[in-house]
Amino acid sequence: MKSEFFDDVESLKPVITPGNSDSAALDNVFAKADQDDEIFWTWLRYTGLNGVDVSSLTPSAIQNNDKGHYIDGKRTKSKNPIRIPIHEKIELLEQKYGKRIYGVYPKKTDRDQSNKRFKSLLKKEGYDTPLASLRHTFITNLFNAGYEPSQIIKIVGHSSTKLLERVYVTDVEAKLAQEAVNKVQ
Repeated sequence: MKSEFFDDVESLKPVITPGNSDSAALDNVFAKADQDDEIFWTWLRYTGLNGVDVSSLTPSAIQNNDKGHYIDGKRTKSKNPIRIPIHEKIELLEQKYGKRIYGVYPKKTDRDQSNKRFKSLLKKEGYDTPLASLRHTFITNLFNAGYEPSQIIKIVGHSSTKLLERVYVTDVEAKLAQEAVNKVQ
């Protein structure tokens, strides 16, 4: 699939790289989710959207044309435009549940309860983190995959690269610095 912003949509990495302990823990949590949580968490994990944005998604937000299969819309809070290539896990979710995947947890109380379930299950795996960390990890993985801040803001709906550079690039640079130091013999 092709996208206006990326040559190869398939090169977008999942939120947590398969094969490491983080991924295994997250997979264990997803295996214990009910249908609504599975839908909600999958959207969060593979789009980098926040909970309010996921809850407001409708089938009309999904576009499929010569530029690829993607979410085309606006962030709920900022009204900034977004264009997020659809990950194959979202496509599988739609095959499994149909149109039921849209508009899950429209009430804040439902999203909060889902977050509590997520945190509780993940804590049993040895991690203490909220659902919001899935967005952070998604963005960090885009940096790790080599995408420029100017490309990433088009996906995640930020109006400038300032927040990305202050929060996410710092994390990536710290990780890269640690890897470089570890390679010194």
